[in-house]
Amino acid sequence: VGKINLFQISEQNRRAEIGYILNRRHWGRGYMSEAMACVLEYAFNTLDLHRIEADTDPDNAPSLALLDRFGFSREGLFRDRWYVHGKWHDSVMLGLLVQDYRAALHPES
Repeated sequence: VGKINLFQISEQNRRAEIGYILNRRHWGRGYMSEAMACVLEYAFNTLDLHRIEADTDPDNAPSLALLDRFGFSREGLFRDRWYVHGKWHDSVMLGLLVQDYRAALHPES
């Protein structure tokens, strides 16, 4: 179906990157939202991370929408960062801090 993982984990800086992919046949069913919720809960509450980073294609609207829903902030654009299938692609960097994650879970606080 797909996968989601944390990588480039820095214990010293309490930071990690998040990556995910979902088979196109399963898009729009909420699977990645459910997986993202579980991984973020684990990252912040079990691993005690302070920051999660994501790197995505600026043309990947579904991925950006998913990250926006979970409170990730767009922090930068890297031009021509990835060379894929004979073409250069930009990359949008996003970050989520633990305090923003917790505030999004409990907006009344």
